[in-house]
Amino acid sequence: MIIYFENYDPEDMAALYETLGYAAGLSVCSIGLALLHHLYFYHVQRTGMKIRVAMCHMIYNKALCLSSSAMGKTTTGQIVNLLSNDVNKFDDDPRWGLGSGSSRCTSGRNPSLVKT
Repeated sequence: MIIYFENYDPEDMAALYETLGYAAGLSVCSIGLALLHHLYFYHVQRTGMKIRVAMCHMIYNKALCLSSSAMGKTTTGQIVNLLSNDVNKFDDDPRWGLGSGSSRCTSGRNPSLVKT
C-alpha cells in the first residue's frame, strides 16, 4: 500500500485495485482479531470460573468429611484462605496456562521462589 502512494499514478487502475484489496484484507483482519480476541477472553474467563467453582465445591466437601481430630489441626482461616485467595488464582491463570496456577495452589508457594 505504501508503494502505491509513493509511486502514485492516477491512470494505473491495476495498482489501485491491488491496493484496495490489501486495504480490505487489512480491515477484515483487524475486525476478525477484535472479535476473536473478545471471544477468547470470554471463554477463558468462563472456564476459569468453572474451575474455581469446582475447586470450592471440592474444598467444601472435604471440610465436611474431616474428622474432629483433623478439624482441630485445621483452622477456619486456612479454609477461608483456600476458598477466597488460592482458588481465585484459577480465574486468572487460564489466560496464561493452567500449570502456573495449579502449582501455586497445591504447593502453597510461588514456584518462582522455590530454590532448585
